[in-house]
Formats: sequence, structure tokens, C-alpha cells
Amino acid sequence: MTLDEFITRLQTLDARADAISIRLLSDAGDDVLVIAQDTGHRLTGRMDDTMHRIGPYPVGSDTQEARIESGMPYAIYEVARGGDHDWPVLTDQKAEPRMQALANAVADSVVRALTERS
Repeated sequence: MTLDEFITRLQTLDARADAISIRLLSDAGDDVLVIAQDTGHRLTGRMDDTMHRIGPYPVGSDTQEARIESGMPYAIYEVARGGDHDWPVLTDQKAEPRMQALANAVADSVVRALTERS
């Protein structure tokens, strides 16, 4: 690869990296949703059944975010009870390996976008 080719790749990297990152974040968000639904303290199942992924959406320059929420109004009270009921904290802990895999995949995709022949 010549220096000119590399510079051209750098100039177009943002758009390609954003598209790849959004796809990877969407996939990871779907995986974390399953973890959250398995983690929620289940009595009737309504809270877990109404959990859904929101995003990814932009929250700043070159930053995307996705989050998991439950549609049940009492979900916040479950969190406040703590312990086995604090499904967001427990989900974060259980999803850590998936989030690390996401970070690695994003980094790998940027390297590939800069170095692979098209």
C-alpha cells in the first residue's frame, strides 16, 4: 500500500468505522438484552418480557450508545431493592465479557479498514 492509498483510507475511515461500529453495537446490544432478560428477578415475567434495546444512537462526536430498558413502571423499584433485584448492575457484571469482545471487534475492524486491500 502506498502512502497516498493509506491517506485516502484515513480520510474515509470515519464513515466506514461508524457503520461497522453501529452494526457491532447493535449485535452486542441484542446479546446483552438476552442476558438482562435472564438476569431480571422473575415473578410474573412481565418486566423481563418488556425489556428492549434502545439504540444505538449518537450521544456525541463519534460516540454511539445503546441501552436496555424495561417497559414496566415498577422496574425502577426492583432496582432500588438491590441485590438479586438490581438487574442493571447484575447485567453489567454478566455482560462484561461481551462488552470486551465488542471493544476488541471494533478495534479489529478499524485496523482491517486501514490495512486490507479492497
